[in-house]
Amino acid sequence: MVSEWGEEFRPAFQKLGELMCILEKALHLILTATATPKSIASLSKQLNLKNPLVISENVDRPKIFIDIRTRLPNFHKFDKFDDLIQPVATELLEKGVHFPVTIMYVESLEALSYFYQFLSYKLKGASYDGEEIPQNRIYAQYHKDYAESMKKITIQELTKETPKVRLVLATVALGMGLNAPSVSRIIHCRPPTTLEKYLQEIGRAGRVGQPSVAILYYNKNYIAKNRIGMTEEMRKFCESETCYRIILVNYFGFESVVFSGPKEHCCSICGRKDYGDI
Repeated sequence: MVSEWGEEFRPAFQKLGELMCILEKALHLILTATATPKSIASLSKQLNLKNPLVISENVDRPKIFIDIRTRLPNFHKFDKFDDLIQPVATELLEKGVHFPVTIMYVESLEALSYFYQFLSYKLKGASYDGEEIPQNRIYAQYHKDYAESMKKITIQELTKETPKVRLVLATVALGMGLNAPSVSRIIHCRPPTTLEKYLQEIGRAGRVGQPSVAILYYNKNYIAKNRIGMTEEMRKFCESETCYRIILVNYFGFESVVFSGPKEHCCSICGRKDYGDI
């Protein structure tokens, strides 16, 4: 059993392919959450699989509304941060423990620190549900350099059906394997570099079938061709004027979507335009 987590893991797959040549009569099960037809063919070759049986399921998440928005250019510095965190902080202050459980992926530790301090200033005593101790704070941060004890508390909270923590400011360190049933909103402050990463990260919402929202912000700097790792598919996705859901499923080799609800519940493109049946 293996998982395909990106190009950086391909050398390890190459070594597995050598091992499979030795164990060619053994049965093998290879699992991946997000692979395109091209990736499947490439991995099959690297793993020396002969006529493998490929079983795939449509990647569409029909309960997740896909919303893509522009944000201020990078030269605006802190104004671009305020534009993102101000409405989130206001909603968190108003709703408190009724705020939809949200993971907000930030673009840097600088942004994360700014957002966290903004929330602390805005919410003050309303930052806690009960006694003012870390375990009762309704917002949290998660990044690789954060104290392990605090990261453990955040993960433990997110795995609850009704966690006290309602908003987690995170880098990609909050990664795969997270089973957080209560998460119903994902906010990307900048686009991931690939559609594979995007699909994995928005998939952390709606895990038990609840209606959810995936909001992605971008500007020209964040989808520039010189951004390391940025793929053309991700750039086109951000700037698309056609259904985001269709683009996603087509990229992963499927012709149609699973979603069958009202168009305004599909994505922010379909919510304002009529494209006929999808």
